[in-house]
Amino acid sequence: LHRKKNFLTGLVQETCEGGAYVLLQPPDGGIAVQGVLRRQEINLKDGETVEDVLKVGEEVEVLVKSAENGRLVLSMAKPALVPSAFKEIPEDLWLRGVVKDLLEFGVFVAVQAPTGEEYTGLVHISQYKEGFVEKALLAKELKVGQEVSVRVIEVDGNRLSLSMKPSAKDGKERTRSPALTAPAAVVPL
Repeated sequence: LHRKKNFLTGLVQETCEGGAYVLLQPPDGGIAVQGVLRRQEINLKDGETVEDVLKVGEEVEVLVKSAENGRLVLSMAKPALVPSAFKEIPEDLWLRGVVKDLLEFGVFVAVQAPTGEEYTGLVHISQYKEGFVEKALLAKELKVGQEVSVRVIEVDGNRLSLSMKPSAKDGKERTRSPALTAPAAVVPL
């Protein structure tokens, strides 16, 4: 385990679609600890998979973000704070976004705040539409690069939580960003 400005050097043990497992050895020679490096914490470019970026057995520099249930949660980059402009967006304002990635648990969507700042947030599967949503439905109905309408439901440090479901405030009428002319939901290209 080597330190480099708060980053630690670990060994990639396993990769999968959702991320990787990294083994970290404490500097005091204690027991090695396994950490999880989630997909969204890996520096992936459009179209890249976890396996394209990380290889089993290679060293990787990571930052320890937290410890959950006895397992370290890691990141490959210093977390960027969600631009403050997103905190001021009302929950019933719909924004245009672009699907960046589809996973079993949700969709990553890049959105732009009215001030022009852009950030990628997560639409959890539970926020896709009303009722139960099967995991396979996301891949059937959405594609990477597709434009969608989303609303900001929470800003927490470096996490931007989005929704495609109507808000309690929406009722039948929705407030849309001036750039949106199509109904909130999936906007066809």
